[in-house]
Amino acid sequence: MSEAGPRAAAQRRPARPARRALLVALALAGAALVVAVLGEGAVEVVGASLMSALLQLSALGVVARGLRDHRPRRRVLLPLLGGLVLWQAGLVGLLVEAVVWGGTTFPTRVEALFVLSFLGFGAAVLLDGDASASTRPRGVVALEALVLVGGGACATAGLLVVPLQLGLVDATTALGLLHPGVWATLLVLVVVRGLSRTRCRDRRSAALAAGLSLVVAADAALFLADVPGPVGELRLAALGAGMLVVALALVAVPGAPERPSSGVGIVGVVLAAGAALALLGAWTFLPAPFGGVVAVVALGTGAVTVLLLGLALQGERYAAQERHLARTDELTGAANRRALHDVAADAAGEALGLLLVDLDGFKGINDRLGHAAGDAVLVAVAGRLRRAAGAGGLLVRVGGDELAVLVRGEEASPERVEALARRCREAFAHPVRWTGGEVPVAGSVGTAHRPAAAAEPARTDVAPERALEDLMRAADAAMYAAKRAASVVRPRQPPPDDDLCGDVPGAPRRPELAPVEGEP
Repeated sequence: MSEAGPRAAAQRRPARPARRALLVALALAGAALVVAVLGEGAVEVVGASLMSALLQLSALGVVARGLRDHRPRRRVLLPLLGGLVLWQAGLVGLLVEAVVWGGTTFPTRVEALFVLSFLGFGAAVLLDGDASASTRPRGVVALEALVLVGGGACATAGLLVVPLQLGLVDATTALGLLHPGVWATLLVLVVVRGLSRTRCRDRRSAALAAGLSLVVAADAALFLADVPGPVGELRLAALGAGMLVVALALVAVPGAPERPSSGVGIVGVVLAAGAALALLGAWTFLPAPFGGVVAVVALGTGAVTVLLLGLALQGERYAAQERHLARTDELTGAANRRALHDVAADAAGEALGLLLVDLDGFKGINDRLGHAAGDAVLVAVAGRLRRAAGAGGLLVRVGGDELAVLVRGEEASPERVEALARRCREAFAHPVRWTGGEVPVAGSVGTAHRPAAAAEPARTDVAPERALEDLMRAADAAMYAAKRAASVVRPRQPPPDDDLCGDVPGAPRRPELAPVEGEP
């Protein structure tokens, strides 16, 4: 038996020790809950704290094992682990505060730990099932998490403005409700992605939504009413259990979504910015400490949103430049084969006309005068063909000394294609000026035409790639027929002044392509 066999079998076997440890921790948490419910005073506090700590430690253990077993999920699990650690540290801080100072008040002295933990949870939910997660820089993901958390806090604060003005809630309670508001924002993100099919609709998605719902309800109940006894302890149990369910759901490997998702999206950024701006206009009317905290959150969210939008616009510009370069020939500035295929695919069903142009004797130019002269000829001829094609034609460098012009729609009628072919032949009527003299140019032109699909009802649908191949094959045959018939016209006339040696509008100038002294 090969070594791969036992290893694969070991991977297929359930992780029994890990499951036993999780079950033991849950059993101990249940026992601690019973102690908290039945006990009084210090016994109740110790039981509740132990129960919460055991649930949190169970979630930490699940994530730690996921980091070991599912390396591709580390980008999601690392921020989740950070969020759980910070949340656990906050709970320990609350216990210390209760023992040392004899009680806790909100906001607590360790409130920053809970706020920072939201960034870890937010980043984990953002990255879960995100198709572009592996390509986005970590700094951008951190900014997206800030926008998500800050936008959720701002939206929650906006919903609490009216209850504050009516006296239904006090400022301290409203401030505490920002916490479940942020959790609710994460829940909304999961639900929206599920409805838009940008995440897979499976049991792990349902578990993630259920865990977040449990955390939202438990966290809100902790601030809405101070309920002593068993009900109060059950709120802590629900909060810890919800986080454990969230951890279990995020550790599981997701399926493939129907459509890719990317970060918070432009709609989320706009909503976060709108909520922040609305709060900045109303914070002076809000009571302390709610008003001051909300103003700081709104300012921070607005600043991060502007920064994120700036990075997104810059990234889009870079992406547009890369797309343009990927579809453009570097020497002549003409489109390349990839652009030709894309345009032909977009024109599926339309009439198409293709002209294939081949330079005669181009190898001899390179051999006699050097490749710099050959490049100058290509650039000059490409410029002439570009002007002949006009705005309705796509100039393409197919490869080497072979160029093509693609027209579509009304421009692809047989009469217009033939007129375009005549104009293209005129591109070889003048030699190209090169340092030290003139370089005669000659070329052969072949044309092909494909009517629109509506003009040929009997024609079966043909894939765009196959249709373009057929068109190029017909144009190539026509071009070689023209070459054999020696139909190229080569009058020796002075060249026009607007296409000398690479001085072609829209074509890049190469340093070695020096024009004749005195020419523009």
